Order: sequence, then structure tokens, then C-alpha cells
Amino acid sequence: MKQKIRRILAFIIVFAIIAAPIRALAAYDEDEDDEAGDFVINVVITEADGKDSYTANVTVTNNGKDFSGEVMLSMYRNYGSSFGVSKTVSIAAGATENISLPFMLPLNISAGEINGIIELKTTSGKRVSYVHFKKVMAGAGIRIGILSDEPGAFAFFNGYSDYIGAFNQSGESTFTTVPVEDATNTDFLENIPYLIIDRYDTTKLSDEVIKGIENWVKAGGILIIGTGNTDKTFAGFSDDFIDVTASYENDGSIQVYMDMYDAYANDEEVGIEKVILFPGNGYSQSGTSGISALKPTGTGVIEILDFSITDTNLNTEWIASNLLADPAGINGSTNNTYSVSPMDPSDMEDVFGIMQGKGGINVALMDALMTLYIALVGPIIYLILKAMKKREYIWIAVPAVALVFTGFIYLASLGFTVKNKQFRNITLSVADGSTDTESLIMGFDTVKKRWTVDLDESIKTAGVRYVEGYSNSGEPDAYVSYKPSGVSISYKPISTFAEVYFKGKSHNNTSGGMTLDAEYDMSYITAKLTNNTGVDFDYLLIVSDGGYKVIEPGKNKNIDMHEIAKNYSGFRDVLRDAEDLYDKRQYKVAAYYAALSYAAAEINSPTFAVGIKAGEQRLVKGNANEKTYNCYYVVME
Repeated sequence: MKQKIRRILAFIIVFAIIAAPIRALAAYDEDEDDEAGDFVINVVITEADGKDSYTANVTVTNNGKDFSGEVMLSMYRNYGSSFGVSKTVSIAAGATENISLPFMLPLNISAGEINGIIELKTTSGKRVSYVHFKKVMAGAGIRIGILSDEPGAFAFFNGYSDYIGAFNQSGESTFTTVPVEDATNTDFLENIPYLIIDRYDTTKLSDEVIKGIENWVKAGGILIIGTGNTDKTFAGFSDDFIDVTASYENDGSIQVYMDMYDAYANDEEVGIEKVILFPGNGYSQSGTSGISALKPTGTGVIEILDFSITDTNLNTEWIASNLLADPAGINGSTNNTYSVSPMDPSDMEDVFGIMQGKGGINVALMDALMTLYIALVGPIIYLILKAMKKREYIWIAVPAVALVFTGFIYLASLGFTVKNKQFRNITLSVADGSTDTESLIMGFDTVKKRWTVDLDESIKTAGVRYVEGYSNSGEPDAYVSYKPSGVSISYKPISTFAEVYFKGKSHNNTSGGMTLDAEYDMSYITAKLTNNTGVDFDYLLIVSDGGYKVIEPGKNKNIDMHEIAKNYSGFRDVLRDAEDLYDKRQYKVAAYYAALSYAAAEINSPTFAVGIKAGEQRLVKGNANEKTYNCYYVVME
């Protein structure tokens, strides 16, 4: 019998020794199956509408069998966090599919430092094909419209630059020039921050095109005009729009002049930064004079040069950076007191912490229970048992009391235990419904494991706004999935209670709008506001030219106020108010102020009003603790 048992054990050991490499080989073969195989994958990333929004245009050719699964684009920094986006697809054998993956660039990641990988995965999650991309964002970036008879001469703008931080907190940007082949089609203006006109006769543009460019500048566009083709480059515009004169020197060069008063004046009717570049200490070389900019107040920016941008004797790299950075700096700061610095990750963490409110622990109850417990297991039980002459029962009484109080503490803890995923959301809508509603979705789970939730059907696109992580392989820390059933978000936290921030877009159903007329002078805000949205705001923030005031309008639809206000230099003023209220344990009001500070950062205008209404609107499906603050705003024209 013993010998038989020995033979069985020996057989098991030999089988295990043989089976181990077979299993390893099988696993290896599965990994080897992750090769490109019968698929050809390409990707082109372009900017899309909206702040830090992009679209990955993925082309997949299937030279094998029918495929059903998902395509995932994961993006990684050489260090730190990763993010991604995926979409459910079906690609028939022999077919080529073009797949659009909308995504956002997180606040703490810049385009220049991203590497990427595109994967095809089956419905079971097995990877069947992949392609690595280095500097996958290099083809995207800030688009510069070029209106010129020689657009190819502006190619030196294309590529990566670390000189310009106007659009990127890390000071790094990627630029792409886009020739305007049909000047009668002004739709291109909607998706570009810059338009350069040089070596082009604008007098041949129609009145409709000229008006379209003027309106684009008034809405915040940056127009750069060189003197290629002499003064005809800007002659097509009216004097009200570009009030300059030109003179010609003996050497054939052109000098551009603007009246000093007009240059510094705040033309409220036109609403444009009138910038002219005069000779000064500058960045050009080979004896060509430099430039410096006058920076008055306004909305858009017009930059007029006294030279052609494509002159060969210019330091092209340096001039490109300055030509783009200087007017962007003006465009980003509309007066001397208004700060337009964006809300960074630390600000968002402060907002989220305040909106979470106080901890649910009932400190007074816990203190009372612990004091009573200590008293009982100490002298009280001893004295009681001594009086009863049953001190030998103390070894039973103490554990029994401990057990009872453990039950009490457990029952008390049910009132503050975090039981599931937590979300605090802010929606931001233009009050007249003219643009999409944007939602900031801030959340965490109580455990360190990947979680996934489906978003409400109203949200059509989403992106990762901020994620902090350290992984460089495998699935991205946070990603958005586009499925037939809708949009879902997923996050693998780096620690317990680690939060993540997503941003979603949905149709804006708001109607009625608001009207605002406001002025800040001598520490007073004078404002008239009419609310036709049908929403009774809990609080209303009014900002006007360096001052702000938060009021409770109640059901009042018409506000006519003249009140002392605080100085406003940016959204952080409102955020500091929220922090002060939180410190004073006014948690409910502090949450409103925190949400309003985020809205102010996103609206980013010198004069506006935003009303806020708290509710239980669901942006996330499933078992989650969620609260949403709905903001509606109007910007004073």
C-alpha cells in the first residue's frame, strides 16, 4: 500500500515538472498572439472643439477574420500617469473601418511628453493586435490659419516649441499651420486661435468674408498681419477695425503707425485689442529692427507687423515664438486686475474636498461612548462587583462590557461609514442653451481597486480631466469607453480614496436665457440681471471688471442691485471664500462657493453672472453617493 502511494506521488511530481513549461509556453504563445497579425492600424490625432479636446482618428484594415471587440488608445508619459479612450467596434473581414475616439488632454499632461499604444481587444479582453506610437500627439496641437499666396513659406511654424506657455501649463506647445484655400469659407475660423495674413491682398476679399474675420476677432481670435504685399495686406479692412497708416522708406521697407491714444484706448464698441508692433529692442537678426507691443484692453487681438513674417533675414524660431506668445498673453488677460490662470489640479482637489463636506463622524457621541466605556471597565465595574462581593466575576464582566460597547460603536459607525463610490459633480450651461453643457465629474472609491461606472445617457462624450498615477504599462490609470449602451468611465486608484476627475459633454436643454448689465466702481457693483431660465437659483455670483458679489436671489427673477463688493482677481478669490466658510463649519454654503469658483474659472470673462442650483441629478449610474451642482451663466457683451 505504501509503495502504491509512493508511485502515485512520484507520478504527480513528474507530471507537475512536465506541465509547468507547457503552461509557460502556452502563456507565451498567448502573448505572441498580440502581434499585428492580420490588422493594419494607423492613427492621426487632431484638435477638436473645446478646451484641451482632441480626436484620435484610427484607421483599421482587417485582412483576417471578422472581428468584434474594442479599439483602445492608451497614452503614457515617460513618467507618471496614463490615460486612454476605447470604443466598441465590429470590423468585417477585408473591411477598413475609420474610428473616431474623442478624448481630453488631462491638466497635468502636455502633448510633447506622450507616447501611445493602440490595441485591438476581443470581447473577452484578449489583445489580438497593437501598434506603438512615439510622440503620438506631435501631429496635433494649436492650429494656425494661413491666408497667403505663399502658404508654404510659413512651414517654419510647424512642430514643437517649448517657448510658449500661453496654452499649456508646462510651457510646451505643438503647432500646425492650416492654409486657407478658400477665403470665402470662414468655417475654419471656428477651430483656430490664430489667423496669419501675409503676402496676400485682402482687398479682394468680399464684405462677407471681412465681416466674418472681424466677428471672429471680436469673439477672442488672434489676427496677425504682416506687411508682405505692402499695405494691401490689411487694406481690405475698414479703418474702424484696423486704424493704421503706412509709410515707405527709401530702402523699400514699410513702417506702420497707429495713433498712440487709439492704441491704448478701450474701444468698447469694437471690443478688440489694437496692438501694433513698433521698432524697439527685439528678437530679429541681421540688422533688422526688433519689435515691442502696446497692450491696451479689449477682447480679441490684432497684431500688425512692420515687416513680412517670411523675410529670410529673420530668426524664424524666435520670431515664431514671440509672434504667437505675445498676442496670446494679451488675449489671455483682459485688464490689469483680472487673472485668467486656469484651475490647476491642486485647485480642483481643494474644490472637491470642500464639496465633500464634513466628515460624518459624530465626535460628541464617540467621545461619550469612549468615556463611559473607560469608566465602566475601570472603577465602576470593580466597585459594583466588590459591593456585591462577586469580584471573581470581573473576568466575565469586562469582556461582556467590551462586547456590548463594540456593538454600540458599530451601530454608531453606520452613520458615517463611506459605503460606496462618491461623486460630486458640477454642470455648466450657457443660460440660453447655445452651447453644450459641460460636466465636471469628481469621484473616488473607498478601496484600492479599479472601478467602472456608466454615465447617464445625456452625456455623449467624456474625457479625463485630471488623474494622478504612476503606471507605465498595462491598462491606463483612467479611461473613457464608448459602448453601444453609452459612455462609461474607469479608474484604477493609486491609493485608497484617490480621486479622479472626468469631464463630460451633453446637449444643453436650457432655454430662456439671462440678461446682465453690470459695472464695478469705487468698491460697489451696480447690476441688473433678468433670469428667464425658469430655475430658482440657490446662489448667484456676479463678477464685473475687478469686483464680485455672491447673493441669494431666492425666487426673484429680476435683480437690481447696488452693493459693496469684493475685489476680483480670479476664481481663487471665490475659492478662498469657500475655504473660509468650510473652516467656519458652514459646509453646505462652502460647497456652493466651491462649485461657483470652478464655474468662474471655466467662464473666464471679466464680466459675467452665474447662478447655481443644487440637486440630486444623476450623471453616474449604479450604486454611488452622488450630488450635482447645476450652474447657468451669461457673459455681458
